[in-house]
Amino acid sequence: DFCHFGRSLLPALKPKHWLYVSSLGMLGSSIPQALAAKLAYPDSRVIMLTGDGAFGFNAMEFDTAVRHKLNIVAILGNDSAWGIDRQIQLGLYGRPVATELLQTRYEQVVQGLGGYGEFVERHEDLAPALQRALSAGRPAILNVAIERAISPRGEAAIGRRKAAAPK
Repeated sequence: DFCHFGRSLLPALKPKHWLYVSSLGMLGSSIPQALAAKLAYPDSRVIMLTGDGAFGFNAMEFDTAVRHKLNIVAILGNDSAWGIDRQIQLGLYGRPVATELLQTRYEQVVQGLGGYGEFVERHEDLAPALQRALSAGRPAILNVAIERAISPRGEAAIGRRKAAAPK
């Protein structure tokens, strides 16, 4: 659910410089897409957004990024949950099932692969952490502890399901 907030907060400043893929077909695809963007636009800064659940699908591609010096920056929203699934289950059924994740220190995984990593717990620390990540000279991740919140996309999914339910 974290990535759905990015569209409303980060504007596209140039054509072909904002990639957003929709619905579950994108789960875990942000790292490979960020690497491809860096290859296509080597002089551009590439910043990607991912949730903690999705990150697990291709986290080890940070090894590829380090080996090939593809200096991307990942901002990982860590709510220790399969966020959108949790919110939809709460909205439709009143309780979540099998949506909890650990508060994993993903930045340590990236550090172990030779990248730069930082854990960010406070809102006011995010901008300076992003500057450090952009200046690190190697692939970087900011593992940002976030509150659990429902995105407009999650709210819309709940609304559609409720509207389609037999009365």
